[in-house]
Amino acid sequence: MKSTQLLTLAAVLLCAVTSRADGVLEACRQSEDDKARIACLEGAVAALEAQLKRPPRPVAAPPAPAGDLGAEQVPGKSKEQVREQRIQAKVSTLRFNGYNKLTVILDNGQTWQQLDGDSSNLRGRIDDADDIVVDIKRSRFGGYRMLLTPPDKTVRVRRLE
Repeated sequence: MKSTQLLTLAAVLLCAVTSRADGVLEACRQSEDDKARIACLEGAVAALEAQLKRPPRPVAAPPAPAGDLGAEQVPGKSKEQVREQRIQAKVSTLRFNGYNKLTVILDNGQTWQQLDGDSSNLRGRIDDADDIVVDIKRSRFGGYRMLLTPPDKTVRVRRLE
C-alpha cells in the first residue's frame, strides 16, 4: 500500500509541473483496479521524467586573473582586507590525500585544499578534473566554501597558493 501512496505522491508532484498532466492524473484516478492505476501512474511519471531533464552543466568563464580571494591565507602574501568576495574557475588538477581530503589546482593558478574539519568525502564522486567548475566564496563566519559542479557538492576550503 505504501508503494502505491508514494507512486501517487510522485505522480502528483510531477503533474503539478506541467499543465497538461492534470488530464493524465485524472484519467489514472478513474481506474478502479489498483494494478491498472499503478501502471497508469508509472506511465505518467515516465512521460514527465522525460520532460524534466536536468539542466545543462554550467560552463566556466575563461580563466580569471588569480585574484585576491583567500590571499590572506597564503604565507608571505599581504594580509590586507580582500575586496573580492567570489571567484569561479575550472579545475585543472585534483587529488586526494591519505585522509580523503581534496586539493584542487584551478586554471588561474590558485591551489585550494579541503579543511581537515570538513567531513565531506568526495572520493568516488569525482573521477577526474574534466568539466569540473568551482565557485569559491567567502563564508559568513570566516573561511571559504567551494561548490564543485558536478557533483554539486560544497566543501570548506583554505587557499594554499
